[in-house]
Parts: sequence; C-alpha cells; structure tokens
Amino acid sequence: LRPRARTTLRLLALHAGRPVHREKLVDVLWPDLPPAAGMHSLQVAVSSLRRFLDPAAARGSGLLARAGDTYKLMLPPGSRSDLAEFEACLRVFRELRAAGSDQAADTVVVALRRALAVYRGDLLPEDGPAEWVVGERDRLRLDAAEAGAALGAVEMSRADPVAAAEALERALRLDPFRDPAWRLLIAAYQAVGDVAAAARARRDYARVLADLGVELTTPAATP
Repeated sequence: LRPRARTTLRLLALHAGRPVHREKLVDVLWPDLPPAAGMHSLQVAVSSLRRFLDPAAARGSGLLARAGDTYKLMLPPGSRSDLAEFEACLRVFRELRAAGSDQAADTVVVALRRALAVYRGDLLPEDGPAEWVVGERDRLRLDAAEAGAALGAVEMSRADPVAAAEALERALRLDPFRDPAWRLLIAAYQAVGDVAAAARARRDYARVLADLGVELTTPAATP
C-alpha cells in the first residue's frame, strides 16, 4: 500500500465500525489540494484499500463500506479492536462510578484491569506527531492514567496495597501530574512496609511539585 492509503486505513481503524465523513479524510490527508482533487485522491486510496483488504468483495461491501458521504471500516465477526475494547472498559467503569454502587466493586476492578491490559502504549506511534493522531493519542494516555489511578484507589480500599502500588505506578508513568495518586502510592508502599519505595515515591513526588513551582509542605503519606 502507498503511504496515503495506509494512513487512510489507520484513520478508519481509529473509528472501526463507525462512519467517517469523506471531507474529514480529505482534510487530514490532502489539506493542500483543491476539494475536487482531494476527493479524487481519496477515491484512489479507498479503491487501493478495497483491493488490498478484500479483493473478492463487490463495490461498497466487504471490509470497507461506503454509505452516502461516509466510509466505514467493518469488523467481521470474531475480530477485535484493542481501542474499542479499551474504551468499552472505561465506559463500564465510568457508568458504575456515576451510579455510586459499592456492590459493583468487583466489576469495576475487572473493567479497569482489562483496560490497562489492553492499553500497551501510545496510539499509532509510527505516525509520530501527525496532527490527526496527536489529540487522540494524548486523550487515550490520560484515560489509561485515570484507569490506573482509579484501580489503585479501589485496590487500596480492598486492602491490597501491592496491587494498588502496581496500578498507581502505571498511572503516574503515564501522567505524573496526579497529586492524589502520588499520595496514595506512598501510602501503599508504607502499608506493605517498603520504606525505600515509599521514600523514592516521596522524592519523585517532590520533584514533580518542584517542576510546577509548588513546595511539598504536608506529609505525603496521607492518601
């Protein structure tokens, strides 16, 4: 596949199962071309993708479908999207958190653990600082950090500071500017009696605060 066709595929994969308007694709991929030329380039890229993905499919069917002015990458039965699975797990967690049900703690833990297992790093790193991916990449990174911090809090409430520390470390690697997560991490290490790890976490927390121009004036061990 040519580079623009590959990028078209990745753009559609970001929205797998959902339609993407052709104007959005043209704006991202051929922003400097006149509209008519951009649409023609998109048609060429889509035709190339269809032949690559599903050469036996008829026009408008198969893995890459068109409906009106939109294109959609179809996921056949049995396939999966790690991005879709990650977002589904976050949805479960947020809905249960909003409902405020203490009885759903086990379900929350399962959803958060699965979200962190699915999230294996930055979205489409091979596309570098391309504008169309940077915003989504940052959003997903912060979502994964939220999942780690939330899982750490739940694990601490379930009296499992070891699991809490692991989740909180993951969250803070993704987003070091989470004050409650730092305090909870220090408390988790103190709960397991790991004085050295607690001291290291406290020093790292102090460095983050210093970068922000804030001085650590309260005991960091308080979650």
